[in-house]
Amino acid sequence: MLSSIDIAVIMIGAISLSGASPKGAEVSGVDSGDVGRPLSNLNPTIEIADLQAMVLQVMADFHSLERELTDGWGPLSVQNTAIPDD
Repeated sequence: MLSSIDIAVIMIGAISLSGASPKGAEVSGVDSGDVGRPLSNLNPTIEIADLQAMVLQVMADFHSLERELTDGWGPLSVQNTAIPDD
């Protein structure tokens, strides 16, 4: 499914990489060998300040966060796709 998406998508589950679209892999420098690695062990090719803190916040409160990336990559959107417990 991710291979057909032409936008940069990186999927993170339980603070580890669970997948990336081709554009997400190109932009971030992650590849299929990084799947399952903790977010803190990834070395993206672009600077994303406080990414782990952003992911933890979104996972905790289910509100998405957006930030403009440097180097002209455009906006970064961190979203939780899990269903909150009631």
